[in-house]
Amino acid sequence: MADKTGSIKLRSPNDVGRFLNDKPREWAEMVVARSGLRALPVLALILRIRPDSDISSGDRTLPLLRALLLPWLTALASSRDGELRDRARSIYSDAHARAQDHAADVAKVAVQAAMLIISSTYHHSFGNRYSREIAEAVDAAIPEQGAALAAVSYDALQVAAGGGGAGDLRSWPLWPDGQVPDSIASHWRRFAATLETAEHGADWRVVWLDWYEALRDGRAPWGLRRQTGEALLIEAMLWPKEEWSKGAAHINRRIAELIEAARESRGEAPPDDSAVAAPDAEMLPPAEPLPGQNSAVRFGVVAGKVEVLPTQAWGENALRADPYFNRAVQLAEGLHVRLQGSNAVPDVAGAVAALLAVLGGGVERVEPDLLRMSARSIASKARSYGHPQAEWELNPDAVSELFELDGALVDLQSFVRGAIAANEAEIRALDLKPDQAAAIKHAVDELSDAIVAEPALFSAETQAVFASAAVAGDTALDPLAATTIQASRLLVAESLTRTLALEVARNESASVEQGSSKDAGPAQDEAGASAPPGGRPSPRDRKAAAQGAESADAQAWSHFTTRLLDRIGKKGPDKIGDAVIDAVCSAIRHAPKTIPAVGAALVAMVWSNPVLAASSGLTISASWIGYELWKRSRQPK
Repeated sequence: MADKTGSIKLRSPNDVGRFLNDKPREWAEMVVARSGLRALPVLALILRIRPDSDISSGDRTLPLLRALLLPWLTALASSRDGELRDRARSIYSDAHARAQDHAADVAKVAVQAAMLIISSTYHHSFGNRYSREIAEAVDAAIPEQGAALAAVSYDALQVAAGGGGAGDLRSWPLWPDGQVPDSIASHWRRFAATLETAEHGADWRVVWLDWYEALRDGRAPWGLRRQTGEALLIEAMLWPKEEWSKGAAHINRRIAELIEAARESRGEAPPDDSAVAAPDAEMLPPAEPLPGQNSAVRFGVVAGKVEVLPTQAWGENALRADPYFNRAVQLAEGLHVRLQGSNAVPDVAGAVAALLAVLGGGVERVEPDLLRMSARSIASKARSYGHPQAEWELNPDAVSELFELDGALVDLQSFVRGAIAANEAEIRALDLKPDQAAAIKHAVDELSDAIVAEPALFSAETQAVFASAAVAGDTALDPLAATTIQASRLLVAESLTRTLALEVARNESASVEQGSSKDAGPAQDEAGASAPPGGRPSPRDRKAAAQGAESADAQAWSHFTTRLLDRIGKKGPDKIGDAVIDAVCSAIRHAPKTIPAVGAALVAMVWSNPVLAASSGLTISASWIGYELWKRSRQPK
């Protein structure tokens, strides 16, 4: 690889070493620190090689993270330079010994081979030896060694060409153009998943995983300015050894407290790193492809409005299921009439109203996931009010009808068993905990209220879907049913976001900045299903039935987007880049009643509610919307 003058070619580790030998020490320190950070996913793999290794316990992972963080901070440190260097040297020996101890089997060979290269590659001394061996050893274990060398060479040459010092590199992605090698990305996903599902009381996501992913992508971590985040970590690194010996749960909690305190006290605008951004940087599309359609209700876009696509789940079973459907409707309507005028059991009345909204329009139009969601709510009521202690809350006839309705719904669901089984599998894969479900309910409730209040963007049937699902969530009594219903609602939001991602990418003629919407014809999903024709029976009565049971006042769409913009302004960049934030905010402000603006609002919602990351499909679809909006913002006006 040649530098910008074409006079130097770095084709081997020795070339890199010779090039850095006569350069300022901080240049070499920054280059080596970034090399170690690139190797983190593979280092984690080495720690997992032994069967008795449990990285989620923090006993090996925390020293590893410290060993890689210290050289990074040391390369940036100024006034506290000497103190930080002394602390780094004292920590290095322990961390390096741990890494060597667990570098077994194949990885051990790679480590030993890399050690033989160190003396010739980094024969100069620049005071950063405590991380050098770890970074170089694992670089040798990376299958794409050419990519690793290219990244190191790129760092060295760009620092030299830029003339701004090592600090310029802190805002650059770890890998050239943000292209993470496949093996590294795969190792990282497994490592992060292991830590996130750990049951040792240490929250790795809030501190370390967010920090590393931001650094890897060239972003400021935690929504703080870079200098603030770096000062925070330096403070943590200088805590006494006794403090760090208290374990990962303790340390992670303390650092998280520092982060939260910094967020609350900074009172400043989101960070602007444009001054140190990579020259002529181009945003890359998301690494993950847009997910396929999930098991939830499908949406399409017709003339700038989100519509519900007809389900194909009933097929030839629709005729056989019709008597069971009619029986369920009869029972639900009878119970609805019985409960009218009584405020004794509003949760039952709400659940029945939501069910009627789902059942309206004929069996072939019933969405299996919504049927299952409402059936869960009805079953929950039957169990609760059928208990002997509840005999005076609901009269015996109503309880009997509730149980009969539950049974009828079980029979009806048997005709779409395959679709419901697929939905159940996706719900289990989300693996929501009750606290997550509560947070998701809050976020999706906001979205549902906004959708129900905006007929210009959402069809009556789409509004009915979100309204009835919200009621099912509000009226679920037992914790298991409540958690499962919120998981199902999250899948509905994921389906909507995917549809918007497809539409924003497809509608090339829409001008986000000008606020024009030129949606052309019915949207087609990947299966080729067109949006519902205009002659389809209106579900407004179903929507009204569900809305009548809602306790929360619907918020206007404009209020919803205003709240999202306010959160973005307070939080600052974290999960997505500044350029995407600008494009998202622009779409919301300047094209408020268009499909791109709806997509932008969902990007902002996902970004400002980290708990929604429980759905990877939702996150990936939002990333694609952000990318497409960014592309639009770059088009000539």
